[in-house]
Order: sequence, then C-alpha cells, then structure tokens
Amino acid sequence: MSKLGRYSADRKKIQDVDTTNATITVNVADCGTIFVLKNSATAITMNMPAASKAGKGWWCKWVTLQVGGAGDVTIALNSDDLNTGFGTVLSGSNKAPTGVLVHSGSDGWKFDVSACAVGDQLEVFTDGTNWYGQSQTSGAVAILPYNA
Repeated sequence: MSKLGRYSADRKKIQDVDTTNATITVNVADCGTIFVLKNSATAITMNMPAASKAGKGWWCKWVTLQVGGAGDVTIALNSDDLNTGFGTVLSGSNKAPTGVLVHSGSDGWKFDVSACAVGDQLEVFTDGTNWYGQSQTSGAVAILPYNA
C-alpha cells in the first residue's frame, strides 16, 4: 500500500506573539494561522487585512497559552472595515457557560490579559465584506469588542 502523503493535510500554522513590537500586521497570506499569545511587555495591536482583499473564507485564530504580562492584545480591523465586526463571546466558569456577549458593528476585538486564562481563544473569519468572531473565554471580560 502506498502512502498518500495525507499525514500532514491538517497541520496548523502556528505563530508566537510574544514580541515587544507594539504593532503587528496580519497579512492575507496568514490565512489559517493560529496566533499563540504569550507574555508581552507592552500592549500589542495586530492590524487585520481588508476583508475585500482577504476574500471569502479567510480565517485565523488567537489562543492564550500564557497569561500575565503588561500588554493587552487588540485585533484591529482595517480602516476600510470599521463597524463590520460581529460576533459572540461565550464565557464560562468551572467549565459551565455563564454568559454570552453578542456584539455588532465593532472595529475588532481586544484580549484583556488580566482577565484571560490559558486556553481563552478567538476565531475570526470574513465573507469578504464583514468580519465574524467567535470566542470562548474563562471570564466574561477576557475578550471584548474593540472600537477605535
């Protein structure tokens, strides 16, 4: 029986975010990347590509693997896409959901690292016009809508 080479068909692209750079550009080529948030000495803004350039189906994800540090992480939509962020935040305590925050018309999302726990996550995708985010957090204020 021959090998089909499918062992790596579902490998994820992982990129650590532990820099002291205050601004990081997320490019169209970063589609499918999981950004791993680690301790940072400063606040970080990650600027998203325009939804029209990213195209339908573009997605990425952020996961907190270490908490603490001084810097919150903001996922800022492109200036062409302001007020096009929609989403839900499912928060829980002791593995039981305690609340759902639904928001519309935001300019992105913000990780409040002081309220985050390891494993808090946000996944974002676009239909080419709007951005949609869905997150799971340990607390109600770990990931919030961001408005410029």
